Amino acid sequence: LADFKEVFNKMAHEVLEAEDLIPQIDIDMDIPLSFLSEKLIAELELCEPFGMANPRPLFASRGLKLRSRPKVMPSKSIKFWATDGNVTCEVLGYKCDDFDLAAFRDGFSLVYSPSLSQRHGISTIQLKLKDIQTA
Repeated sequence: LADFKEVFNKMAHEVLEAEDLIPQIDIDMDIPLSFLSEKLIAELELCEPFGMANPRPLFASRGLKLRSRPKVMPSKSIKFWATDGNVTCEVLGYKCDDFDLAAFRDGFSLVYSPSLSQRHGISTIQLKLKDIQTA
């Protein structure tokens, strides 16, 4: 195992550049929140099943503001409402305890996958958070 580790690390140092080690997210489309609809989400669901060979589509929306104080949920999840001034959506992030949402009061961008949430017979658009960045 030690020999394998040594050879592997040597090859990695020869092949990899510093930028290869920076995490990246492949965004399918940059859209305003107003483009999201139940119809679009239903059409996206026709592409299921999602998995490694068929990843769930990711969207980015920019110039957003917090509409509500973020709530820290069990299992290091967060929930808050984001708005672009015209449309407001619920955002749910899993294992996001390291986000400092106070830093995003002046605006932010989200990367997410949209879904529908059903409560009391009413459908609302929910954004499953993948990443967040200050504006």
